[in-house]
Amino acid sequence: MKLLLKPGPKLILKKWHYDEATDEGGWVEEDVTNKWQRFLFWPACELEGATLKDCLLLMNSDLDFSTTVFNNYIEDLIDEGLQSGETDLDYIELSVYKELGEEGIEDIPFPSVHGIGPYGDDVVSWCIMYTPVNKLAGLEIKVGKWSVYDAIEMRKCYVTASSFPVSLGQILYALVWEMSWFGTPEHRDEHAKALDEKHEEVIEGVDR
Repeated sequence: MKLLLKPGPKLILKKWHYDEATDEGGWVEEDVTNKWQRFLFWPACELEGATLKDCLLLMNSDLDFSTTVFNNYIEDLIDEGLQSGETDLDYIELSVYKELGEEGIEDIPFPSVHGIGPYGDDVVSWCIMYTPVNKLAGLEIKVGKWSVYDAIEMRKCYVTASSFPVSLGQILYALVWEMSWFGTPEHRDEHAKALDEKHEEVIEGVDR
């Protein structure tokens, strides 16, 4: 069986069905969007063109549940995300960077979230915790690499996989975790303003 998150949003469960009468098999799709809560911890959820807005709409369909499972800021994040906005970023990427110590990797891989977009002639990874949600909502979400580094010598990489399985719960929680790093959108903007002011002070000090 496969679980797919598509634009709409649509959460599709694909099951392999074998017909004894015809001696043939094929995939049968079931729309499980209205019961997405049951599939949070399904072993893997594939993303097929789904955007951040699709994830917001999915969580908004049961706001009480989402507030309980994720955090109390989810309603404010959804309200902001459903407003219009644009960004220069190309897409949102979920990646896993883990450290390998003497006791191995102890916890479940938790995706980190970055915006992927241009910087001059290059394409780089951007932090999005200061970016208003509505500017990110239209971006497609993609699963990136899974890398394992030495816990002491961080430049030493043991494994880099092109992709890795993530559950629907991991996807949604990672997005909410990143977007709500500073709390509500108002708190985020306050932090951003304070950071800009500090940056200006540093620049002025250097110019002197």
